[in-house]
Amino acid sequence: MVISAPTGSGKTVLFELCILRLLSRFISAEGRFIHVKGSLKTEKLRDWNQKFGPWGINCLELTGDSESYTSRNIHEADIILTTPEKFDAVSRYGIEGGGLSFFSDIALLLIDEVHLLNDPRGAALEAIVSRIKIVACNPKMKSNPLAQVRFLAVSATIPNIEDLGLEKK
Repeated sequence: MVISAPTGSGKTVLFELCILRLLSRFISAEGRFIHVKGSLKTEKLRDWNQKFGPWGINCLELTGDSESYTSRNIHEADIILTTPEKFDAVSRYGIEGGGLSFFSDIALLLIDEVHLLNDPRGAALEAIVSRIKIVACNPKMKSNPLAQVRFLAVSATIPNIEDLGLEKK
C-alpha cells in the first residue's frame, strides 16, 4: 500500500496500526517488522520501545550510527529501524556469524519517505524492496512470514508514484 499524506497527518499512526494488526496475527508465531526511514530513527526507537516494550516487543536501531548491534540483537529484535543503505548492506552481505536467517521472518516492511526513489539514495531503497520481493517468491520461503510480506510506503509527496512498483505480483 502506498500512502501520500501531508506532514503531521498521522502516517506514523498507520505504521503502528499495521504493526498491531500483524501482532494480532503473529502473537504466538515469529514475525519481524522492518521500518526503513532516512531520519528520526532514534526518536522513533524511543517512542516505539515505550509503546510496544510492555508487550515484550523488542525494537532495534540498525544504522551506521549505531554499531553496537550483534547478530544476536538482530535475531531477537521484533522491530528493526534502519536506513535503506544499512538494510541494503546487511541483506546483501549478511552479518558475520549470523547470516541472514532473520530475513525469512520479515512480515512487514514499513517505508517512510518513499519519495527518496527519485533521490541518489533511492537505489538502496529500490534494491531492498526488489530483494525482499524476489526472496519472498522462493518456494523454500512458503512456510515463512516472508512469503506473505506486506509493504506500506508513505511520504508527504510522491511525485513519482508510477515508479514505485510495490504492487503484489
